[in-house]
Amino acid sequence: MANVEALLIGHFNNDPNLPAAYSQIPLDRPSSFITVERIGGGVWIVDTATLAVQTWSRESRYQASELAQQVAASLESLEDSHPDIGSVEISALYNFPDSSGDNRYQLIVRTTTI
Repeated sequence: MANVEALLIGHFNNDPNLPAAYSQIPLDRPSSFITVERIGGGVWIVDTATLAVQTWSRESRYQASELAQQVAASLESLEDSHPDIGSVEISALYNFPDSSGDNRYQLIVRTTTI
C-alpha cells in the first residue's frame, strides 16, 4: 500500500506550476511552499486517509489563497492520473494563520488508496 503523504508530496513536486512540497516546514523557509501531513484515517483493505495540506506564502494572504486553489486543482487531477488513488475529496479549504507571521491556507483532504 502506498504511503499517501509521500504520494501527494511527489505529485505536488512533479507539478511545474507548484512550489516545493515537504512533510514538514523547512528550516530555511522558501517564500512559498506546501506541507502535507496525515492527520487521521484508517487502514483496512484500503487506506482511507485524512490529510492537512497547507499552502504557505510570505508575500500575502492572497498568494497563499491562490496557491491553495492551485493545489486543489492539482489534487482533482490526481484521481484520474495515479493508479493507487481511488478517490480524492477536499472537505475544507480555509485561512489558517501561522504564529510566525507567514500567510497560510489549509485544505482538509480525504483520500482512498489501494
